[in-house]
Amino acid sequence: SLDMVQRKLRLLTLERQQLQNRLCELEVEIQEHQCLLTKPTTSSRELAPIERLPPEILLQIFAFSVHQEDDEQLGLALVRRPFTLSHVCQQWRSLSLTASDLWTSLVFNNPSAVNIFVARSKERPVDIIHVADARIEPSSTAELYRPLVTTRKRWHDVFWDGSYERMRSLLLVLNYDKTNFPHLHTLDLRVQARDSPCKPILVQTFGSVRFPQLSRLLLSGISPTELPPSTAHRL
Repeated sequence: SLDMVQRKLRLLTLERQQLQNRLCELEVEIQEHQCLLTKPTTSSRELAPIERLPPEILLQIFAFSVHQEDDEQLGLALVRRPFTLSHVCQQWRSLSLTASDLWTSLVFNNPSAVNIFVARSKERPVDIIHVADARIEPSSTAELYRPLVTTRKRWHDVFWDGSYERMRSLLLVLNYDKTNFPHLHTLDLRVQARDSPCKPILVQTFGSVRFPQLSRLLLSGISPTELPPSTAHRL
């Protein structure tokens, strides 16, 4: 029957999404093991000048490496970089795991990594990122919603580009009753397959109490009416 075909299709779609998610995890694991294979020996590391740097200087280098801006900035490179640093040697792993600022980019194309980043970023403000990539999608909307809810008061910059189905999870959190976003600075929302240019929008009824730090708002394929009403004066 038609119902059976539809159920089978949903099951196959879910299985495909789970396999895509697992593939992403394996790519991260492969990167980590490749770093281990190319790791220098103990004697050569002892002679390396970087081994003589104090921890605070190393942490500054780590932060620059993780947060550098390039063509891959909004993508899985943000996931791989902290993991790579944490698998070079025991000293680097200890430093990177205690440096919460290295784990503040939550890339929702990889929900397994998001949960790790949420824990390791501790209470720091976080950036919420979702890039339009048909090859990599979370296995369920719930995997998007849960970490969005738990981190909502820590959001700093939000860049979300994808289907409206994925965007709905973010909109639900934004419209969550009586929730304030004290650190939110940038809100950049782009829905695919909606013909609407992305441009800055001045929304006089947005911000203030719930969004005291919001200074940049860009919408594409999203109407301001889909965002929570408030009284703004900063935009």
